[in-house]
Amino acid sequence: MIKFTNNTVKSISVPVWFIKNNLGQINSSHLKVYLLLLSYNQLGTDIDIENFTTSLDMLYKEVISTFQALSSQRLIEFTELSADNFEIRICDEEPKAATEYNSKKSLHLVDRPEYSYQELNEISSQNSSIAQLFSKAQQILGRPLSPTDLSILFSFHDWLHMPIGLIEFLLTHCANNNHRKIRYIEKTAISWVEDGIMDIETANIRLNSSKIYFQILNQLGIKTSTITDIQKKYLDKWLVTFQLPIDIILEGCNRTTLQISNPNLKYLDKILTNWHDANVKTLTDIEELDKLRTTKSNKPVAKTSNKSKKYNNMLSHNWDYAQIELLEKQYHDNIRNGGYK
Repeated sequence: MIKFTNNTVKSISVPVWFIKNNLGQINSSHLKVYLLLLSYNQLGTDIDIENFTTSLDMLYKEVISTFQALSSQRLIEFTELSADNFEIRICDEEPKAATEYNSKKSLHLVDRPEYSYQELNEISSQNSSIAQLFSKAQQILGRPLSPTDLSILFSFHDWLHMPIGLIEFLLTHCANNNHRKIRYIEKTAISWVEDGIMDIETANIRLNSSKIYFQILNQLGIKTSTITDIQKKYLDKWLVTFQLPIDIILEGCNRTTLQISNPNLKYLDKILTNWHDANVKTLTDIEELDKLRTTKSNKPVAKTSNKSKKYNNMLSHNWDYAQIELLEKQYHDNIRNGGYK
């Protein structure tokens, strides 16, 4: 049963601050859960968790994970009383952390709180979700967790405000890539939060994007294990701003490697920008564009010789060369006879 603790509003409304600050950022599953919570809260009606999940066509685990995500965003206050009983308070005022959540955070390990083993035992005994997280983490990582492991793991939820479901997803992702050390997992968790990854849906989108990033760089001959800010700027320009299909970008990579000895993103950007400006959408469009350019380059151009034109425009004198020779002979005769003095 979901019991609301502030169901005094008699009309259904959505806060203006939510529309301004969160509507453009929140994913669709979180949005529908939040709106349904608003509805039941403002109508003053509690609801059974099973009916709630059924009405949204969502799994129980998905709904609980969404509650935790909304709580981490300061949109609701979520308290788990037992496996099927919860208390939820809708936040009426704009959360102070809303702007911080929507912008990129900068987190430091020195700010991470420390938890004693006794504290963690008390927390896990009072909160079944945390106890299940600790148990599942041992299964995913394939080893017992030390007090340090448990402290860092709990900080993901308490300090970074990551939902339990997202933490489990993070552990699985790292384990599948042969990274089971807690320090590596912690760095990954911090980078996710800094990049605004606060739910599984966003995590999947970002991870798939990263795969595409590496595929493009690899096609260009750039071998790297990390994506730099400059590389990401170019990649996002082609994928997000231009919305070019991946096969178009890879074709641009192929042409870049063929045309220059040191393939680079700047040269590739010129090719892809030209294709975008030409409204290229498919490989067939590129072929047609190539044919058009070939036709233009092979078309004969009539050239007019300025030199020829210049001499053709000169007036003809029609010289009588016999008369010229006669005059020249008379001139020399006169010189010999003492004339022209």
